[in-house]
Amino acid sequence: MASSSRLGARISAIPLTTPSRMPSSAVPTFTTNRLTYYHFQLPDRTRNTAGWWPDRARSAFGTTESGWKLKFRHALRRMMDKIEFEEHALKGLNPATGPSIPNRSRMLWKFWEKRIDTNKPVQIPLLYPPSLFPSPFSALSELKAHCSSRLLSHQSGFCLWSVAIPFTALVHFIPVFPNFLFLLSAWRVWSHYKAYKSAVYLQKLLDHDMIVPEASTELDTVYLRPPDQFQSSQNPGETKYTESTIPSLPRLLLTHEDLPLLLSIFESYESRRESGAATSAAAEVNLRRAIAQVQERIQYTVKLRLAWLRCSHREAQV
Repeated sequence: MASSSRLGARISAIPLTTPSRMPSSAVPTFTTNRLTYYHFQLPDRTRNTAGWWPDRARSAFGTTESGWKLKFRHALRRMMDKIEFEEHALKGLNPATGPSIPNRSRMLWKFWEKRIDTNKPVQIPLLYPPSLFPSPFSALSELKAHCSSRLLSHQSGFCLWSVAIPFTALVHFIPVFPNFLFLLSAWRVWSHYKAYKSAVYLQKLLDHDMIVPEASTELDTVYLRPPDQFQSSQNPGETKYTESTIPSLPRLLLTHEDLPLLLSIFESYESRRESGAATSAAAEVNLRRAIAQVQERIQYTVKLRLAWLRCSHREAQV
């Protein structure tokens, strides 16, 4: 069986939290109860992007040391950190660089069969740590649920920010300051659209059974550490909450100290790719954002469930 891993195509499932063990009735069917970062590595098809307006804008704002451009760059970084890490990860999946998906409904399917060897289909391995997933089917099912959830999220986000564009365009008639609101709305529409197209492509890969789960002992080494280190790696505000206090509280599995080992594993996968260094740098930024956002989500979950426990305790006393 031929695999596209020889070309550098693979998906790595990096669990960030333990399952929350919430009742199935409290969670919609299209969501998962575990936060996972998916790292996509596809063959690099370099294109000449010199002169593109994003590159020109990045060079104009990235070299300033003072003034409003520097403040705008810092504000842009803070805004990027607030965007969901799942969106950043999905935008790393470029359908143009991934394996082609055959379309059996077209007349060109006969010509497609002549181009490929049907006995050796192209498949992308889904690497996962076997100690955190009970079976390969569970790793694949979580990816399917994650894809379905992101499809709905980015579709609604695209529609919402598209509605905001006409209203923010009216700010252009106010000559006091640049129309950053319109730029923000247009950029969010493009970002949601790009993530949505990546999620659609990922869904097609899953529908055509082109993604095959594969246990990775290398990824498993990242999570093999004593249990007390998990407790010490959490935020100080979370250490007083135990499983007995909040039974369904998820636990953080990955910290910033684990990133060097994890990035070295990614670099070993990308050793035969010219863009491995740039991809690893982007993965480090996305993983740091993911860990910070997961910590904030856990703290928010703690507050909600503690409030629910207090209300339940008061009702029991009454």
